[in-house]
Amino acid sequence: MNRKHNRLVLDPADPEEAVRQLGLFYDIDAETLAVLPDIVQLYPRPVLMYVDEANAPFYNQTPLVDKFTFNMQTDELILFSRDPMTFIDAMVEMAMYEAGFTTMLGVDDQWKIEFTIGAWKPVKNRIKRRLDVPVLDEPLWMVGLPPSPEDAPLEDPHPFRTLVSHFDIASFTQMVRLAARDDVEVHFPVGTDPRVIEVYIRAKTAIDQVADGILLDGWREFNRRLLLMVQELEEEYRPDALPIPVWWKRAMDEGDVVDEAGAFGRSADSSPAALAGDEPDDACSDEAGARPSRTRWDPFAAYLEELLGDEE
Repeated sequence: MNRKHNRLVLDPADPEEAVRQLGLFYDIDAETLAVLPDIVQLYPRPVLMYVDEANAPFYNQTPLVDKFTFNMQTDELILFSRDPMTFIDAMVEMAMYEAGFTTMLGVDDQWKIEFTIGAWKPVKNRIKRRLDVPVLDEPLWMVGLPPSPEDAPLEDPHPFRTLVSHFDIASFTQMVRLAARDDVEVHFPVGTDPRVIEVYIRAKTAIDQVADGILLDGWREFNRRLLLMVQELEEEYRPDALPIPVWWKRAMDEGDVVDEAGAFGRSADSSPAALAGDEPDDACSDEAGARPSRTRWDPFAAYLEELLGDEE
């Protein structure tokens, strides 16, 4: 299947035509279409975008993953969903990408990518407010409560508690990732290692400090703050020296791909990784959003899978 048959050009010189094409190809509602011209006008040059219908089902199974990414080789905006919020958020973040905001894509440490993703979000929301685009301020997801007995994984009745009971590279990376999600509310169970909670709070505070007061033209200051803060966190917590969980090390020893974040995220979207299961058969390795396959059990992934199930 040709996933690029619906590729469009979003030209800031003719935003109305760009929005007309979006409405024609993707049947977007009138309310959403009304705000898109102002977003297109933010682009410094024409942008290529398309919806990857082939991989959309995979992303629909990972509700805590942003459903869009940037192709770093072609500078294309790739969406994995047609819902209005995805179009708005993706197009605003593409404006940030084009302006020069650092993405950290391609670095080896997944937590740095996740931290950067989190620092982008307050800037994106500030831009949306300037454009009179509604911003969701309430959490959509809750993480940390024990699963019901009938839904608890056989391997562990409370996998999130297992994850946060030890301060290691897995819990460190997950706390950075959760701190970067403004739509997730975290509840720490009894038995959580205090250092895990500290990292979560520290990361949330650091994200706010990096993004504070930044708008689209503040990308240089954003990049400066981001690099300094990442260096500061690295020196403070030494993530490269943290213990590696047995389940994670076993997976690496057996040659399986292990997501450093352990559960969800955006790969190049960076992101990152899947809640569980393999990547789509036709996922392209040259696209930022391609996810690594996961075949080994990890406690946080199992918890999220049981928690969220098939809910939208």
